[in-house]
Amino acid sequence: MAAGYHYPSGTSDYQGLIEHYDGQQWSRVSRVQGTSYTYLAGITAQPGGAGWAVGNTLTTTIAESVCEVQVADVGFTPSSTSANQGDSVGWSITGSGTHQLVDGSGMQLFDSGSRPTGGSFQVTLNAAATYSVVDLATNASSSVGVPVKLPASGRTGMPFTVTWSAAAPAQSFVFDVQVRTPSDTGFHNWQVGQTNVAATYVPSAPGSYSFRARLRNSANGAFSRWSPPRAVTVTNL
Repeated sequence: MAAGYHYPSGTSDYQGLIEHYDGQQWSRVSRVQGTSYTYLAGITAQPGGAGWAVGNTLTTTIAESVCEVQVADVGFTPSSTSANQGDSVGWSITGSGTHQLVDGSGMQLFDSGSRPTGGSFQVTLNAAATYSVVDLATNASSSVGVPVKLPASGRTGMPFTVTWSAAAPAQSFVFDVQVRTPSDTGFHNWQVGQTNVAATYVPSAPGSYSFRARLRNSANGAFSRWSPPRAVTVTNL
């Protein structure tokens, strides 16, 4: 494990960063508290597999769990978590015996194999969705919510970009995206069966526009749950 900071997309706004090496490659682990000027200065591992990184923002000190979710004999702690598109989510095995984490959606996105106490497992989640995670040893379940990316605000008649994945889907996989406009009582389909990772949306009226997305295997019909909704507030020009 390594911790520090980076400058996303060449900006001067540095953000905290945790990286995990699985023996073959490095991957980013989860998201770090704070959205800008966040710095992680140290990292340590504890008995049982848990790890912590510490650092600061402009206004406070922070502590970040490296393997956010603990897998025990009685289930997952916490029972749900969240991540950004392209992040790797980590689980730490603290229960006795062995545990095996699999994708509960039927899409077969991941399978940790048998992991002993003190072990860990990481998976990179590129697409906006709510992912189901099942421990085959206990039949306990958990979830990871990955939202779409939206701008902070918008203007009527002006397009803004909605991003639902950090990478193109694997073969046979597609994205479905829904929107809820200020005049809607619920979500309705906007983009269905897409392989593009983003599209522009042009709001026609002021108000709050919410978006959510899911990942779907078009070959077998299995799909994730919808991602946590995210909203953008649109005002008149």
